[in-house]
Amino acid sequence: MQYDLGNIFFLRALIINGRDMTVKNTAAFLFTQAKNAYIQSLKLDNSFWDARHNLDRILMILPDDPSPGVGNSDSPGLIMGNIPVGLP
Repeated sequence: MQYDLGNIFFLRALIINGRDMTVKNTAAFLFTQAKNAYIQSLKLDNSFWDARHNLDRILMILPDDPSPGVGNSDSPGLIMGNIPVGLP
């Protein structure tokens, strides 16, 4: 069930499109919720490879400790360049 919730949050975050901070904050929130759901799923069954794969995708998009304002970007926030194409 946690895996399914993670997929729902993950897909909704991928669907969101836009450049304003509200959209970025919403996407970051959904990615974080998906990450937490996949972690809970792995706590229940550590050998569930689909949850591991999706959690790996989330961690590529949303690092553990993002540091806003650091880097070459003028607008700190979520970097949307590593969005995967699909789920297993």
